[in-house]
Amino acid sequence: MNILLASDSRKGHTEEITNALSEELRSRGHHIEQELICPVDMPTSSWLLLGRCLPGVGDLLFSCMITPTKRYSQPFARIAPLRYPDVRDFDRIIIGGPKWMHLSFPIAGYLKQVNGLANKKVAGYTSFCGSPNQEVFEMYAYFLPFSDLVHAAGGEVIAQMGISSGYTDIRPLPAAWFRAVCRIRFKRPLSSYGLNSEWGGRRLKSFCDAIEQETSRTEAPVIA
Repeated sequence: MNILLASDSRKGHTEEITNALSEELRSRGHHIEQELICPVDMPTSSWLLLGRCLPGVGDLLFSCMITPTKRYSQPFARIAPLRYPDVRDFDRIIIGGPKWMHLSFPIAGYLKQVNGLANKKVAGYTSFCGSPNQEVFEMYAYFLPFSDLVHAAGGEVIAQMGISSGYTDIRPLPAAWFRAVCRIRFKRPLSSYGLNSEWGGRRLKSFCDAIEQETSRTEAPVIA
């Protein structure tokens, strides 16, 4: 398959996942092109970024607790000109970015700006501090707006993956809090959900498997 791997990485954690995905997919014989999503005029200060994230948090938490209300406010960021502004020539589009409480602003900006997503199979991945087993707070909070934007562009989300980075910019809510929650709730260290863990290796491979299985289901000839 001809696959576009589009990503944004603020601190390098999502970039590590992107590189691992690229290596895995190339080893399976797929052709990979990469798109680096570069935000324009985004604050470099963690506190300023937190301030821009906070206005939509109330609605998002309400939606997480009373699903599926889909009540949230998604900010967008302007992004630099794309290497591939139209993706219609690719068989699959894989898009990854960090979770900023919800979908990161540059990824939202990309999904709003890129052309050619109509009728495309799209997969998404993200990195965040907490455990991917926290389906509602972590996975739902990111992939709810992600899926809505993909669907609005006419695409279909076929696979999603969350990997713990063990890192957070939120000073009032340090990484130690996420580590403690993981230990108490899941009886495992947070590091066991990282990219370099045994779990992370399996999760990455199953993510790629899901993309390939979708290919065989939709593209295999039908025998009557």
